[in-house]
Amino acid sequence: MLKLDLRNKDGKVEHFQETDVPTRKIVEGLRLTPENFPELDKAGWYEKNAEFMASCFKSDKVTKDSILDGINSWDFDRVFNTFNQQLFGIDPKKVAASESAEKKH
Repeated sequence: MLKLDLRNKDGKVEHFQETDVPTRKIVEGLRLTPENFPELDKAGWYEKNAEFMASCFKSDKVTKDSILDGINSWDFDRVFNTFNQQLFGIDPKKVAASESAEKKH
């Protein structure tokens, strides 16, 4: 399940969930790398990521613009990483435990 919280124009946080995401979105997500879009600068990359995130939701309230306007600038990278973990079925607790174990060695 994908979850996304966006602040709307009134400043209120809206919660969005998507329970049916086709496998095609995993394929698209795997292809969403800077190497495959060398023409994009940092700003274009953020727009491309927001566009991809929006394409995974059926709600017409989740758009590239609602994502770019509804996530604090300092949180975008974290939100996008969390989104990808959800999409790819990665348990963030297991990732954190693995990273912690690697640091000890």
